[in-house]
Amino acid sequence: MAQTSYVEVPSPKQLILAEQIVRNKTETDKSGEAVFKGMVYEALRLLGTDAEDIVVLDDTDIPSVIEIGKLVKVTLKKMVRQVIVDCQQIKVLLGLATEGSTSEVLLHAAHESVPLPRAKKGVGLEFILHVGLEAPEKRQLFKHYLNLPVYPDMCPTHIVWFNKTLIYSRAVSKMVTIQSRVETDRQHGNKAVAQLLMDAVDPRPFSFMEYNSRQGDVILSLALKYPNSTFVSLHRREEEAKHLYKTLKKYQVNNTVVNVLTPDQTFTSKLMQSPEFLHYQYIDGLELVEMIQTMKRADFNLMIGQILASGITTFIQVPSGQILSLAFTTFFPGAETGEPLPPLRQLDTKVHFQSRRHPFPVFQNAETKLIGESARADVNISVSARLLTPYTDPGAVVEPWKLLRVDVTNLTVSVNHHFDYQLDGHQRKYALHCISPSPAQYEVYLIREIDGFKIPYGSVEAISLIALLRMGLLSEIKGTFYEKFLKLPYYEDMAPWNIVFRHGQLEYIDYDTKDYTFNKMVPAAYQVMAMLMNYERTVHDFGHCNEHASNEYNFPYISHCVASNYDGPCKDSRYPVPCGDHTCKSTYIECLQALSELENNKTQVRKQAIADMKRLGFVQRVTDKAPYESGVWSFDVNGPDDPNKPKDIPKTTKLPFWMYRQK
Repeated sequence: MAQTSYVEVPSPKQLILAEQIVRNKTETDKSGEAVFKGMVYEALRLLGTDAEDIVVLDDTDIPSVIEIGKLVKVTLKKMVRQVIVDCQQIKVLLGLATEGSTSEVLLHAAHESVPLPRAKKGVGLEFILHVGLEAPEKRQLFKHYLNLPVYPDMCPTHIVWFNKTLIYSRAVSKMVTIQSRVETDRQHGNKAVAQLLMDAVDPRPFSFMEYNSRQGDVILSLALKYPNSTFVSLHRREEEAKHLYKTLKKYQVNNTVVNVLTPDQTFTSKLMQSPEFLHYQYIDGLELVEMIQTMKRADFNLMIGQILASGITTFIQVPSGQILSLAFTTFFPGAETGEPLPPLRQLDTKVHFQSRRHPFPVFQNAETKLIGESARADVNISVSARLLTPYTDPGAVVEPWKLLRVDVTNLTVSVNHHFDYQLDGHQRKYALHCISPSPAQYEVYLIREIDGFKIPYGSVEAISLIALLRMGLLSEIKGTFYEKFLKLPYYEDMAPWNIVFRHGQLEYIDYDTKDYTFNKMVPAAYQVMAMLMNYERTVHDFGHCNEHASNEYNFPYISHCVASNYDGPCKDSRYPVPCGDHTCKSTYIECLQALSELENNKTQVRKQAIADMKRLGFVQRVTDKAPYESGVWSFDVNGPDDPNKPKDIPKTTKLPFWMYRQK
């Protein structure tokens, strides 16, 4: 079974003692090692096999009170045995030949000897299944099986566990190395996916996110093809993320961001409940199977539904019905028919593993059923789906997957202010709408809950900076983004949820404030604050500085001195100060000016009213000239008095005309 084997045997002392007991002898002329070496040589001779060496391993470093056994290393020099190489029960000779320090394993059939590349490197799946597997190991092998290309004959004898994966390697093939098969299959599959996606997407600028990009072959191909679009690559493993980042730098690709994040149901929930909305999304087959195997069914269903509700179009690489049918036939005989079947060794293997017989009826249309029966989400959504099949030459190897395209036709979902909004305390709500009567036509917009205001997305081709930062943005890219941020014009609300990444650049998008910049004003910020502070001091000295009013962000010196019974709200950033005249002003200074003008207007109104009353005769008091108007007067407890005026002449008051008695 192997060129080198390790055999545990009784210790020489134990072997000699046993021989003495059995033969009733007290002495022996053989050493224990000679006895069991002779036994090994004799066993190999009976099989027509020669041993190159038999070594008893030294166990002096292993403490033991009683020497119980020895470990013997047996290395074969040559060996020939008959083997079955496929499910058609074809038999050939397997030979081991050693020349000097090199050895080679050959298959001898039809007067021809060919090397066996898989020998001493992998283990056949048929052998593994016969030995028996625990459930976790069987699930792992099942997952890898779903990634195998589909050959005409999928007999387990042709499938080998090698380098942590399953590969197809026929014993009688002329493949040079087993490693070449692994790399060839991976590259071929990724190219097929990338080509299907290129044929399916709209060439106009778009946003695209891949859930767990692994080596990043697919997203790199798309990013190179569409430089004016925006790509987001998620990776479970940091080393894979950094590998893709280095490749992007090598090809000078700047329209792709790389994030280290485990896509799970918590993440998809945050994504769906945020205003982030992708044009395209992609989940590869390995990621899908990983989700199925590691998640609870309810969580998986919810996650799939949330993903579909987070973009206009989602591509899911699903295992084909054919590979599913073959996989269940191999690992769970009977599941493909719904009826129990005998163990694998008792199956009619000549026909059961012929790929042309698959899928069995239970797996017909399995690709769409898998997603259609799973998706759940707390949204109002309508979708359409169709399968995209990779092109295959007639008679060639078939890919084990199909690409399920799911398009949103109508969607309404309640979203929050930004991604992971709870961290910032924002409570503003929106309704996100997507209407897409055809793949080439769509409208995406928000309706602001507080006032019903409509915010259109236009072209869906960007993702916010706050989302990328909270999705594990690679530190190298974060540094680049910081440099880009410092070069942006100065806008009013440059919080990270108002900045997006769009095909290589950062852009400001706040709908209410994007038309105004403050590049000329910002250099005067210190002077403006100094002016407001000093102005307040003088107002205070005049005795007109009351308590301070508030503003939305409680900025100092903006709403000082003007507290009143009017609290707003003053939500317009141009007029943030609640003023006592029940309006919102730009600063406390404007408010003070308005209040002063209002007071002056009240005085003028009072004076005008008195003048009008006098003019109409309602107030008509006639008195002598005031005593102090002469420049000389006296006064007592009753006030001023004219010293020149006779004391016995009283003041007279002329009454209003209607009070005189008519004669």
